[in-house]
Amino acid sequence: MTDGSTKPEGEAPDSASGASPRGPRGPEGSPSGGLPGGPGGPNGLDPAAIAAARRRADLTMGIMLFAFGLVATMFNMVSLTENMLAQQIATLYEQFGVSPYVRPDGLGAVSTVGVIGLPVIYGFFLYIALRRWYAGKRAMWVPLVGAIATFAFTVMLVGAAIALHPTLMDAVMTAQTTGVAPGATPGSSGTTEPTTTPTSAAPTTTSTPAGTPQPASTP
Repeated sequence: MTDGSTKPEGEAPDSASGASPRGPRGPEGSPSGGLPGGPGGPNGLDPAAIAAARRRADLTMGIMLFAFGLVATMFNMVSLTENMLAQQIATLYEQFGVSPYVRPDGLGAVSTVGVIGLPVIYGFFLYIALRRWYAGKRAMWVPLVGAIATFAFTVMLVGAAIALHPTLMDAVMTAQTTGVAPGATPGSSGTTEPTTTPTSAAPTTTSTPAGTPQPASTP
């Protein structure tokens, strides 16, 4: 005969028996088996929330860089137009003191490549960044790589435009070889030496020996 207070075997004891209804303890001593900071991770921070904050920061910085890159792309497109290239190279002609500037025929083609190529480069790297953001990856480095590619492309086009002017190229090579500054004539040191004005010599008198007869003056 069993006592009325006895629970069937397998049934959990109630609170009156003094036993705690807690589950199994984790290896670090926490009831949930997690880290000591709480169920979300160390110091009570949720790893998912941290990752989401990093993605937001990456997105914000990336958008700012792409906005700055858009302004820089528009500025470079204006500077690579045919008229702007002609004005810049004409200024170099004046600085190096070469013959009057004559616009070459291929300058328009170089300008067209630059005006079309710059927005294509910008759109390509923007597309890569959007794909990575859509996949939940970081993409703040993408506009930085795009800026380097744009700079290299611009330098290449400016070099091609200067190469179309052989007279200017010869003047640049001559200045580098002789070490003469642009616009200076060879042999000039660039400094002005003081000039002295020659003074007139004092008149000299010739003495005659004593006793020499002097010519008589005529009335």
